[in-house]
Parts: sequence; structure tokens; C-alpha cells
Amino acid sequence: MKEAERILMIFLRLQAGEYLSKSQLAREFGVSTKTIQRDFSFLEGFIESQSYFSGELIYNHSNHKRQLKKASQFNKKEILVISKILLENRALNKEENNALLDGLLALLSKSDQKEIEQIIASEKLNYAPLQDQQHRIDKVWIFSEYIRQEQMIEFDYASPYSKKVKKHTVLLSSLYYDDHYFYLKGFDMEKEKYLDFRLDRVQSWQNSDVDKPKIDYRHRYKDGEHRNLKVDAFSRKPMTFTINYTIDKNIILDKFPNAKVVKEDDKGYEIVIESQNTLGLKRYIISQLDVLTVLSPQSFVDEIKDMLEKMQKNYD
Repeated sequence: MKEAERILMIFLRLQAGEYLSKSQLAREFGVSTKTIQRDFSFLEGFIESQSYFSGELIYNHSNHKRQLKKASQFNKKEILVISKILLENRALNKEENNALLDGLLALLSKSDQKEIEQIIASEKLNYAPLQDQQHRIDKVWIFSEYIRQEQMIEFDYASPYSKKVKKHTVLLSSLYYDDHYFYLKGFDMEKEKYLDFRLDRVQSWQNSDVDKPKIDYRHRYKDGEHRNLKVDAFSRKPMTFTINYTIDKNIILDKFPNAKVVKEDDKGYEIVIESQNTLGLKRYIISQLDVLTVLSPQSFVDEIKDMLEKMQKNYD
């Protein structure tokens, strides 16, 4: 076997995740350990010189073997979990979803790839994307760059509540995902406040020459801080309310990261929740049927009662 073929074979095995020792390879290729050491040295220098390759050849002192440590390295169990999430969320069209899955599987050895493909074959075949088949990956990247560069932008937006397409001039501050859709949060120059926009409803866009608004730090949108208050994609007025919950309290604690159990007795759990008064919040409360009761404030209790009465009239 020629030297170049041997080095290439060693690299491919390292790329596949194998741990290789000098003595092991020397026996396999019928060469000296010094020759294998030179091969390792060549590969180490070559990998370090390649800016497009994220990884390094490292030596493990515990087992005296070398491995290729990549910037992001997944095993087959992790790839399976990520694949299941991709197949369940339906956010991407079939072409994009398949391309992502293929890219993930390419990180594994051929045998592991076949194993994962067998597990997800039925889900992949029956994957049902959203009705709107537009490509989203490039769009997510483009608008993320607008946010990173703090670039003012103009775009046409098709609201579900109006037949007219409206132009907005916005300073974007966040791009987030919620229940199958990607959303934008940005300061709208006309409304002079932060608004939410569903990304797939943005029809066309371009840079804007409008000066960026001067927003006091206290009033700037802080993504993680606000995210913990939300139960659906859109933002509304912050509120604190108290409920009684009669089954597993973790269902509520998982849904509302800021929730706190303040009392526990034979009637259930009394839980204080910080959230935002959105339609989605009311829908969630009603979805819990008779295991959830809003206790306070009275104004929110009245809102829930009013919604339930309107629902009941639909069945009278």
C-alpha cells in the first residue's frame, strides 16, 4: 500500500470516530511505529492548517490512542433524538427537512446511519410539513443577520386579519421559534413599540435608510427574560395570577418557568404564575378542563368566565 493511501485510510477511520494506536496501525499496515508516528504528525499539521475543518487530532494518555476531536461530535443516540424532533415539529418543508436529516446522518459511520434510518424510516416517509411550502432555512439566516448587524429593514407583511399587505419599517431584536413557526420581534417605527411578526408572512424585504430608534436600555427587548413569561408566540401586557391545580404540579412548572408553588394541601397546588395576558394563555387555561381553577386576580377570573360563557352559547 502506498504512503498516501495509508494516510488517507487512517484519516477516514479517525473521521468515523475510531480510536487508533501506533502499535495497532503498525501491525495492520506492516510498517514500523515510527512510520505511523510520522503519519500522525503529518495529519496533525495538515488538520491544523485547514481553516475550513473544525477539529484536532488529540492523544489520549489513558489508552495511548489518538482520536479526531471535532467541534461538534454527536453519537447515534443524540442524532436519533435530534432526528425525532425534526420529524415532529413540521416547521420545514420536506426538502429542507430531508437535507438536515441527511447532514446529521453523515456525521455517523455507515453502520450507525443504517441503524438510525431504519428507526425513522416510517416517520420520514409520512412527514407532513406545513401548508406553506416556502423555504425557511435561508430566511432564518438572513433575518438573523439583520438582527446581528442591527440593520434597519423594510418589509411587506401579510397579516391574517387583513387582506391588505402592509409595509413595516423595523429594527429587529429577536428571532424565535414557537409551535411550528418562526417569529420576529422588532421595534416598529410607525407604532413606536415592539411588535411580533410571523416570519413566513414576511413577503419581501430590503435595507432601510431610516435612522435607528434610540431605545433606553431599560425598555430594550431582552429575549431570554421575556421568553420565560410567554405561553404562546405573541406578547401582551405582563400579569401575575394564581391558580389551583389538582394533578401533577410539574405540568404547570414545565409550561411556565417562572411559576412558584406557594401552597399544597388535599385540594391541590396553589401556584403563582408570571406570564402575559394573551389569548393563547386563556386557551391553555381552558384546555386544562376541571383540573385548573384561576383564583386571582378577579379581573382575570372574570375574563375566563366570560370566555367560558361565550363557548357555552355555541352549544346551546
